[in-house]
Amino acid sequence: MTSKYMTWAFAAATIALSAVCTNLQAQAFTDNTQDAAPSLPVKLLSFSGKRLASNVALSWVTANEQNNRHFNIERSGDGTSFKTIGTVAGRGNSTTTVAYDYTDAQVPTGNLFYRLQQVDFDGKSTYSQIILINNTAAQTASLAVTPNPVRSNVFTVKFDNIPVGIYAISIVGVNGANIYHRMHNHRFATEVVQFYMDKKPPTGVYVLSASNGTERIWQKLVID
Repeated sequence: MTSKYMTWAFAAATIALSAVCTNLQAQAFTDNTQDAAPSLPVKLLSFSGKRLASNVALSWVTANEQNNRHFNIERSGDGTSFKTIGTVAGRGNSTTTVAYDYTDAQVPTGNLFYRLQQVDFDGKSTYSQIILINNTAAQTASLAVTPNPVRSNVFTVKFDNIPVGIYAISIVGVNGANIYHRMHNHRFATEVVQFYMDKKPPTGVYVLSASNGTERIWQKLVID
């Protein structure tokens, strides 16, 4: 075979091999495209909640929605068994960010777990991550005086949610004068104690306080 024919044959083989490689690359791209996971119907950017007085305010934001019918808001007390407590309509189809909110006005005390169930128009659904809201009400320490106004040298004080310990009980006038002082061994978080003054103080407005050296709790006291 002459050099001329050899050159043509080499060129033809090169073209054929290039075509085969091109077809293989195209087939590989097609296969990858077919195997790729489909995009989710809703892209959830955030989901959060916070306590507001006796309610829990939930909010979430989506970045993309496809056939989004609605969101079911679900709540659980143990993070396992959830119950639907409300529904918020979805946008259907959207390519912009959409903000949603829901207020849970019937909240029990304790730990509360929330999640979203996103439901499509065809009935398919997906779930968000679970968030935890602590709805354990803080107990406030307080003193309650009865009767108030006081009309004698005897009065009763209710200690409510106050740590046990030794407390200095004082009655101080608006001018800063201390008209009553005694030590009290507070033995229970909540108890009712009767106090006696040597004599009834002058009529006026006073402050009754209980202090254990680090904390001071006070209550307005009126002597009539």
